[in-house]
Amino acid sequence: MLLPNDHARMLIDLLTIAGGEGAELLRRWVAALMNAPPEERRGIVEAVEKRIVDLYHPVTTEPPTAEDATLHLHAQPIESAGITEVVVRSFAAAEPKKQPSPRGRERSA
Repeated sequence: MLLPNDHARMLIDLLTIAGGEGAELLRRWVAALMNAPPEERRGIVEAVEKRIVDLYHPVTTEPPTAEDATLHLHAQPIESAGITEVVVRSFAAAEPKKQPSPRGRERSA
């Protein structure tokens, strides 16, 4: 599960795609959702998410790896002083917290 701050970083990455293309895509997505009745918007987003996952991350019989749960966002390359810099931001699900054992809390008399 991503943290709220991770969602903000992903939104910023989308907005900063070169040429304003990311901002335009985001504007179109929000405008399209605003045309739908409010009670149907969640279902629309879920349907689009499912289609994207099915198309770009098809289900396999292989067991999932940590890499499968990681999202990599590649920024537009920046060329300067004879070098090309590409920033890649990776977002991974947090490891589940281990619950303390109830026995560890018991005291002997």
